[in-house]
Amino acid sequence: MTREELREKLWGPTFVDFEEGLNTAVRKLRDALGDSASNPRFIETLPRRGYRFIAPVQADVAATTPVSKPPPNRTRIYVAAGFVTLALATTVWFNRPSRGWTSTPPTQITRDSGLTTDPAISQDGTLVAYASDRSDHSNLDIWLQHLSGGEARRLTDDPGDDSEPDISPDGGQIAFRSERAGGGIYTVPTLGGPLSLIVKNGFVPRFSPDGKQLAYAVGSFGSGAFAGQLRIKNLASGAVVEVADGLMAAGPVGWSPDGKHLAFIGRKDIPDRHDLWICSVDGGPATRLADLPHPPNPHQYVQFGVVRTSAVAWHHDQLILSLKEGDSTNLWTARISPDARRLVESVTRLTLGSGSEVLPAVSNTGRMIFANHSHSVNIWETSLDSNGVAGPIRRLTGDRALNYRPTVSRDGTVMTFISDRGGNFDVWKKDLLTGKESPVTRTLTPEIFGTLSQNGAEVATWDGQIVSVVSMTDGASRPFCEKCGRPDVWTADGRLILSPGNQRGVWIRSPNGKQGTMIATPREFAKTGPDLSHDGRWLTLHTTSTVGRLTSKRQIFVAPFSGGPIPEESWIPVTDGEALDREPKWSVDDTQIFFLSDRDGFRCIFARKLDRATKRPLGELFPVLHLHSPGQSLMLVPNTGNVSIVPVANKLIFSMGELTSNLWLTEMRQRQ
Repeated sequence: MTREELREKLWGPTFVDFEEGLNTAVRKLRDALGDSASNPRFIETLPRRGYRFIAPVQADVAATTPVSKPPPNRTRIYVAAGFVTLALATTVWFNRPSRGWTSTPPTQITRDSGLTTDPAISQDGTLVAYASDRSDHSNLDIWLQHLSGGEARRLTDDPGDDSEPDISPDGGQIAFRSERAGGGIYTVPTLGGPLSLIVKNGFVPRFSPDGKQLAYAVGSFGSGAFAGQLRIKNLASGAVVEVADGLMAAGPVGWSPDGKHLAFIGRKDIPDRHDLWICSVDGGPATRLADLPHPPNPHQYVQFGVVRTSAVAWHHDQLILSLKEGDSTNLWTARISPDARRLVESVTRLTLGSGSEVLPAVSNTGRMIFANHSHSVNIWETSLDSNGVAGPIRRLTGDRALNYRPTVSRDGTVMTFISDRGGNFDVWKKDLLTGKESPVTRTLTPEIFGTLSQNGAEVATWDGQIVSVVSMTDGASRPFCEKCGRPDVWTADGRLILSPGNQRGVWIRSPNGKQGTMIATPREFAKTGPDLSHDGRWLTLHTTSTVGRLTSKRQIFVAPFSGGPIPEESWIPVTDGEALDREPKWSVDDTQIFFLSDRDGFRCIFARKLDRATKRPLGELFPVLHLHSPGQSLMLVPNTGNVSIVPVANKLIFSMGELTSNLWLTEMRQRQ
């Protein structure tokens, strides 16, 4: 049945949030049937169309029954009846709990229009701490709220973001991440008072059950999410121990009740998938507990992953975490063995609410709090004044989908971008003169990257494995190359410059894709994110000092380009390599480099002027556009390369994410 048929049959003329209601109904029907969106046995999603019942159906009609008219289509009746039943129950909390535990219907405890997130709960279940921009939407502060009632109190007030709180076991202190003074972990009394710096550069703090130790990570927010090395600090002696060596944690850990183990979401390398891991607080190798649901192609993961951090909560013998499967992001749980070495049952969905249920935290009493995120990405533009500084920003797309990676033809009339508004990630185009938008591709495999040719006639697409070239007029597609990297930029004669290739360098390929040459060799540094000057004579890119691992430093270079390999000595540094500067783009007149930078503690757009002839830097780099709001940020775009700054005449076009959130409370209860 198509989505339109379902809407007409179930809701008719009644005004409802159709998309959210139908998605929730389908999730509940699948859960009742024990079905999976990623590997369906009963209900299959047809992208941009609707749903199909795929299980075998047998009609049982007695031979002696008179037949006066053809029997009805039972498949259609059963499916429609199932959808009707679940549509009526969309406001009813329904879950399929793990064998030993269930949860009560959740209650919303904050009702903010902006971003209220990163919840923590005291061990006795009476206090909740969280980060919120409710004061003026310009930054996150730490707030404390009594669940018994009363007004929430703001504990911090600083221009820098304060986030990721955790309440000490005795309820007297809150540890949190702050961006003030270069960033680190601070503590503040729950009754209010002076702040204390505990760990410089630390993220995601979590107190041990006895309050004597603090687990945290040292890392950075990379391509849309966090990654860091786990450490444990003894709060009395100050001694620090590194744990889970060789793994990057994606967020806060869950301490075992006895304080001997840490459970966390993590991965070994950037292209790897996130999985559930456990490690001893005494060190030694970590153990993978579960392979989590995610797309089969690891390159696609960053398009579907979280935009902040991934938390694990540990309650008695239950691990609780947030997972996205199919079109649903909910809380899941699994029982862990007494020795904390393995899971004794599979990961099972615990909640079935709409939205994106993330960041669970649970008290000793079983009270559990979590955030419900609403995330979207859209394309924006801003005009530049005579000094190259941006003015107000305005939307070029405006829906609740993920719209990112804009590219524009050289004449400035056509823009392409990636969007999941049709149910699958496809390439869309927008006529910048008329405003009309329409899809370019309609594939079952997600297209996660696209680059428009200079003349606007073709777009190069990438699904994480295969690069294809698609006609902008009739959608005809031809294969270009496989496992050759992402298509970053076209040359005027139809060649493609790609990164990262199999050897993590930058390559150029012939118009048919068959012949390739590495033009920027990795050597000591990985090279990626290339862009070609408008006159075709210069190339810019950024390097990273650690191949395959997140680092807080990148450096931008330019070099003369003639179509072949570029000697190492030809690269001219544009930035000093001491900050996170990346994804450079040439200005229209080739006299400036625009780039993304985290050097002021946020992800903003900076630039540096170049000598017109030699391309050597002139003067200091300068900020073009500051974007410091936590709920409206370039950090909310999955994969930094998808921000895709595009200079067009006296404007910049780019993608930016938006995030709103509130907190919900439920109770974990052991089944009798």
